[in-house]
Order: sequence, then structure tokens, then C-alpha cells
Amino acid sequence: LAKKQEVKYVKWRDENGIETGAIVRCPLNIDSNQKYPAIFDIYERKSEQQHEYLSPFENSMVGFNWREYTDRGYFVIEPDNYYEYTKPGLSATRAVTTAIKELSKKFPIDVDKLGLIGHSWGGYETNFIITQTDTFKAAVSGAGIADITNWYLSVNWTGMRPEFWRYTDEETFRMKHKLFDIPEQYLANSPIFQSRSI
Repeated sequence: LAKKQEVKYVKWRDENGIETGAIVRCPLNIDSNQKYPAIFDIYERKSEQQHEYLSPFENSMVGFNWREYTDRGYFVIEPDNYYEYTKPGLSATRAVTTAIKELSKKFPIDVDKLGLIGHSWGGYETNFIITQTDTFKAAVSGAGIADITNWYLSVNWTGMRPEFWRYTDEETFRMKHKLFDIPEQYLANSPIFQSRSI
């Protein structure tokens, strides 16, 4: 039996009317009569990676090769995340939970067997999302920030400059304002301060 690998980009409109979507990498030889576990691999907008070839033998720099999982009967889902200023963690949570709701209507996903993985920015999102929902049975955060207030005040020893530019000048944390101007929003989006909910 030849192996059949399906990769699709599925679109929908979120609760704010924004068109969004996700790459859905299906298990090999998918059988629509059975349910499959799924891993959500998150970062920002993943849609441009839909047609990239990934060798099944390649070790990625973040330690996650989706082909290892689709070959073993998992869906690997890569949602596009869109962000509201001052709400990076809450925006990521909304994007992922909406993707689960939309995609479980269209694919045989076992919503009781979901995993979450992210690296760097995706690691921060993973850290935050698991404080907001108990949907995921396992989560892996690689190089993810857990305390954005602490990191704001730290110095990057490679670039020899403080990290606060990432919050106001870069399209990463999208806080738009400095820590001491909106401390409540920094605390609300810092996983460490929500960790009792995990």
C-alpha cells in the first residue's frame, strides 16, 4: 500500500472577523472512521511553510520533525496566530483554541489527545497557553520565556543591549508600551504569574 500524505491549509474567520487558518498535516493513510491524536506546533504565522519539504531524516534546529509524528498516526497542526496589542499570550490562546474548535469539525481529531509544542516565541506561547486551558495532555516549551517582566529588564549578552526593545520596537511581544506604563498587562501576559492554573 503506497503511503499517502495529505497537507492542507484550512481557513476560517475568527470571532473578530479576521480570516485565519492553519496548516493541517494529516497522518499517513488517514482513515476517516477513526480518531487521531494531534500536536499543535505554534509560532506566529505558519502558512508560508505549507509547501516546504522536510526530510524525514533531518533533525530540525528546534528538535521537532513533524514527519516523525504524521508517520506514527498523529495530526500535526500549525495555526496562524494573529495578535492584539498588549495581549500576546491571550491572543495566542484564542488562536489555538479556535483552531481546535474549527478543525475538529473537519478532521477526525481526538480532542482528548492533544499536545502542544513551541520553540522560542512559540515556547513563550506554549508556556502561556497551558496556564489558560487544560485542553492539552502534554506541552513542550523550547527556549521559551516564562517571565516577560524579568526578561524585559535583562541584558542580552550576545548583542550587549537590554531586551526591552523586543516589547515596544519589534513585532514580537507587541506590548507597544513600556513595562512601567502598563505593568498590569505585562503581568497578565507573563506565564509565571498564571502558573498556579496549570
